[in-house]
Amino acid sequence: MLNSSNLKEYKKIENELKKEFICIPPYQCINGSFLYNCSKIEQNELTTYIFSTIMLPWQRAYQMQYRFEKCKIFTDYLLLIESATLSAFEGNYVCSYLSLLPVVESILRKSAGKMTGRDGFKDYIAEFKTYCQTQNKPFSDIREEIFNSYYNHLDFILSKVFNLSFNDYDSRSYNEIFNRNLTLHKLDGINDKDATRKNVIRILLLLDLISEIHLLSDLKLYWTNIFDADYDSSERFEKRYKTYIDFCLKQPVYDIVCKLK
Repeated sequence: MLNSSNLKEYKKIENELKKEFICIPPYQCINGSFLYNCSKIEQNELTTYIFSTIMLPWQRAYQMQYRFEKCKIFTDYLLLIESATLSAFEGNYVCSYLSLLPVVESILRKSAGKMTGRDGFKDYIAEFKTYCQTQNKPFSDIREEIFNSYYNHLDFILSKVFNLSFNDYDSRSYNEIFNRNLTLHKLDGINDKDATRKNVIRILLLLDLISEIHLLSDLKLYWTNIFDADYDSSERFEKRYKTYIDFCLKQPVYDIVCKLK
């Protein structure tokens, strides 16, 4: 379980991961033991460990079936997300990344209830931030702190990284390119396979956080998804999980991000 001591470590790890445009993911496996293991890992290995955790085939299958499929604003994009996930497992990171980039904006449009109109991406980000602030938080004080960390990461990425203009992004001197405008309009960064791989995982993490927050609108469904998830007996889950593994094994080089624990 997480306690006040764990929370201090949690925040320390979050500060380190922020430099890589990631955060501790919203998974049930995140507990005191997980944080302790993270605290004993060197910085360069820590980010690799978190990237790997996000991209594990089992975890991606779980997120698809027990998060994305349960979240109504994801419904129209499930096939696209699944296809992009398979492409990533197969090692086709460019295809996966370019497929996932528009999904973030489309889901924020859904969240705002504005699939038409002339509002810009910044308007959808602002409305989603308002939504987050009014959302249910059925947690202890410690769990509420963790929920707030999800919101803070989304706020940082969406407002200060992902949607910046060309000049604004350049002025911040970030070490890597994780920006929809630079990628979609200038195709910057897509020739770097490792950078593109990490960007795929960063977007999947954004989708994980958005779905986690949105599912809180129905507390009964939220807790049912956690406690009654039937992944141990679901043939559908097992088939998806095995398919993801099969696609991993198609890669010419066995990438550490897809390595099974």
